[in-house]
Amino acid sequence: MNAAAALEVSEFLGLDRVQSFEALEKMELAERWRMQLTKTTEGIYVINDAYNASPDSMRAALQTLATIGRSGHRTIAVLGSMAELGEISDQEHRSLGLLLVRYNIDKLIVVGHDAKILHLSATAEGSWDGESEFFGSVDAALPAIRGMLLSGDVVLVKSSNVSGLRFLGDDLAGVT
Repeated sequence: MNAAAALEVSEFLGLDRVQSFEALEKMELAERWRMQLTKTTEGIYVINDAYNASPDSMRAALQTLATIGRSGHRTIAVLGSMAELGEISDQEHRSLGLLLVRYNIDKLIVVGHDAKILHLSATAEGSWDGESEFFGSVDAALPAIRGMLLSGDVVLVKSSNVSGLRFLGDDLAGVT
């Protein structure tokens, strides 16, 4: 949101749009793992937002991914659990599974047993056939994800911090 506001102000002031984008690309992030975009040498875009997750932030991140997908990129959501939701946890994870299908995300990878209901919800939606895969751990998911990625893909990695997906996102992006 801050970057969008900065671009609006720069345009209002008559600054060159390309220079404004280049300046934003060089800007150091205040925090890692919060919609951190990296383009790999293979041309894969990784959005690592796996530090914190709530139902609202998950929906916003998935909406962003879906919007990017409409520009011709294949979209892959790698999701883990949303922690600390208490009695509404199953309901919120279930609704996200349905939302993924409705947003027409191309592929869903669910990592971790706490998030399995997300996978089950997405696969129960009749229009999907094999678009969702479940892995019990980051170690099991990482090679499978690497094996499916193609140049131009946009991968969103999103979960609560306890899921450990931020490190999976770093690995996919080639960030240390």
